[in-house]
Amino acid sequence: MKNLNLNAILLLAFALLAGGAMALIIFTPGGPNGVAAVTTRGGRVFVLRFPSSVASPQQEIVVFNNETISRSRIAVLEGVEESDNTYKEVQLIIDQWQKIDNLRKKWCDQAPNYRTIRNGEPFYDIGLRCLSGGWLSTRRVMIPIEEFPDELQKLTKLFPSISPR
Repeated sequence: MKNLNLNAILLLAFALLAGGAMALIIFTPGGPNGVAAVTTRGGRVFVLRFPSSVASPQQEIVVFNNETISRSRIAVLEGVEESDNTYKEVQLIIDQWQKIDNLRKKWCDQAPNYRTIRNGEPFYDIGLRCLSGGWLSTRRVMIPIEEFPDELQKLTKLFPSISPR
């Protein structure tokens, strides 16, 4: 819960009181296009967004529930983030899928404890689709660059970097 601010908590409470599952999806941390919210669409279960760079568009790795993975750019237009949809899904081998899915489940059960990100500091942004007691939820994990774990570094090596447009 450390990554939720007061507004997100209030909006989440409103969503629960309203009783609408769609409202719950809209009010995830980071808003409707935030990294946690995008895990509720298109079979995405794990999204890793790389730190923003002034020199090139931000990139993300997406793991889907059909055991495929893709890497794409995030286009930022007038402050709205959208994936540019120029990605190719690649089938993971069973061992790769199990490692990623086990990490996702572990982090859904208990988020890792990283130091708080300072204002303006670049960081890795992770969105997870979690299922607990039959309820869909999302989780956001923000990781300082110097604390990026080895298990995720291996994931990033499955795909070569995308050259900037």
